[in-house]
Amino acid sequence: MSRCLRARGAAATMIIFGATIVLVMFTIFSYVFGRAYSEKDRLRQRADAIVLAAGEAFRKYGPAQANDQICDVVRPMLEAGEGCPEIIEVEGPPHGFTIQWPPAGGLARRTIDVPTQLFDTPSVDVVASADSFATESVIEQVEERRPKFVLVLDVSGSMGADFGGGRSRCGAQQAAVAGLMSRGYRVDYGAVLFAQGVQGVVAVGPNQEQAIVNMLNGYGCPGSATNYAAGLGRAQQLFQATVDTGRYTLFATDGQYNAGGDGRAQAQALWSNKATTFSLNIGAQGAFRDNLIALSGNTDNPGCRNYAFEAADTNELLETFDDIVASIVCRSEVPENLVIRGTLDRPIGLVVAVRDKAAPFVEQRVRVVTAAEFGGAAAVGCPNVAAAPPGAPGPKATLLTENGRRLIKLNAEACQRVLSGQAEIVMRADRSKLVAQ
Repeated sequence: MSRCLRARGAAATMIIFGATIVLVMFTIFSYVFGRAYSEKDRLRQRADAIVLAAGEAFRKYGPAQANDQICDVVRPMLEAGEGCPEIIEVEGPPHGFTIQWPPAGGLARRTIDVPTQLFDTPSVDVVASADSFATESVIEQVEERRPKFVLVLDVSGSMGADFGGGRSRCGAQQAAVAGLMSRGYRVDYGAVLFAQGVQGVVAVGPNQEQAIVNMLNGYGCPGSATNYAAGLGRAQQLFQATVDTGRYTLFATDGQYNAGGDGRAQAQALWSNKATTFSLNIGAQGAFRDNLIALSGNTDNPGCRNYAFEAADTNELLETFDDIVASIVCRSEVPENLVIRGTLDRPIGLVVAVRDKAAPFVEQRVRVVTAAEFGGAAAVGCPNVAAAPPGAPGPKATLLTENGRRLIKLNAEACQRVLSGQAEIVMRADRSKLVAQ
């Protein structure tokens, strides 16, 4: 073999050896960086899963209990030494909370061993973190605009009948109205007294409570006939002179109409003007109940029996008056941008809470009552509006539609601190979303 051929063979060997070294190094680098990318991707996915799970825990439990609940939810996903996600309030808009993991702006790490022959360090770290954002709707007052409420009260002669406890029906009605007027609810009241016709009127407005008590006590119940149409028709006239900030009528009577007709046309006129009518049967019995039910309700719930009430004695009369008005005051409109999965009758995932204004991380979760708890499909469109819903005691909220408005109604236990200005209603429905980093 010539010297030239031997030189060429050696050169080819060196080239092959060099190429092999490059290939081996490329393979090692590809393995190391491929593994690093894969580990980083898995770590990022785990971080995303942790903050989304934490966001769902926050939606359910709120900031009052969220830290403990979040830790319980995500603990199976954490490794030794890893902390729970951190909740940070964001004023917005929109108002909500950012959930960070790892907490305090830290980074989750993975250590990957590498060949020391090729790297200056025996290992490299890959890091990841994730944030999610949970929105909520906060309502600082229930029924921020003062609703208008007209009492349409029967003062016919039959109201002089005994009602037990040493009082006539007329006397019991006077005591119940006086008790209601002393409650201090944020309501603009008016009143109509009716018998054979309209016997007395107090226009709707603020601070009318004492005028209503004085008029009712001063008139007594000397009337003869019972004219539904006259009382309801005059209530409609009173509403027409006011701005619509929520219109409600309480129609209280003890007897069947015997003048002026059944009042249904006047009730429908009230509904057409976005007024809701409650009826209250004071002691009378018999078939006329069906007619009172027909007068009760509103445009969305015409002739709804859940707006028709009965009282058999003085104490029940006062409690019923109070329950009806409280059911109006202790409610608020559901924000239009709040997405409720499911329907108002069968909401999925809606959380309602009452939160202390002085300590924003202290809140009391409210049980949301659905139509199914009032008898399933038969209750849809005719919600229970005042009586306490069945089930465990405690704060409750009922979803309903009234005159085209989506409303949430709190029972007295949930509403008391909101009315006093010490607390606010919080609604959370949307799931938390990942925040791009």
